[in-house]
Amino acid sequence: MEQLRVNTLLDDDTLASLHFLRKELGGSSIADTVKYSLVVAARLLQEKKSHEGGKMKALLDSDFIGSGEGAEDLSVNYKEYLYQGLKEHSRLATSILRG
Repeated sequence: MEQLRVNTLLDDDTLASLHFLRKELGGSSIADTVKYSLVVAARLLQEKKSHEGGKMKALLDSDFIGSGEGAEDLSVNYKEYLYQGLKEHSRLATSILRG
């Protein structure tokens, strides 16, 4: 089992938090309070991370393709919009190439 000795100076706010936690934990030692705090903080972050991953997995599993903004009649007239966009792109490309 790997062990690590930690020696640090705490600012006033962090020290107040340590005293509060020690009191709430029934006067446990500073070492036990710090260990407890690290375990709880790590567990909370792991849960948060797993929930975020769960949301992404649910989205990927849902067969959701995407969403966006555009003309209200895009699903009906998409070919015309595509044609106009390609025509404009072609005009711009031609003017750039001719300099």
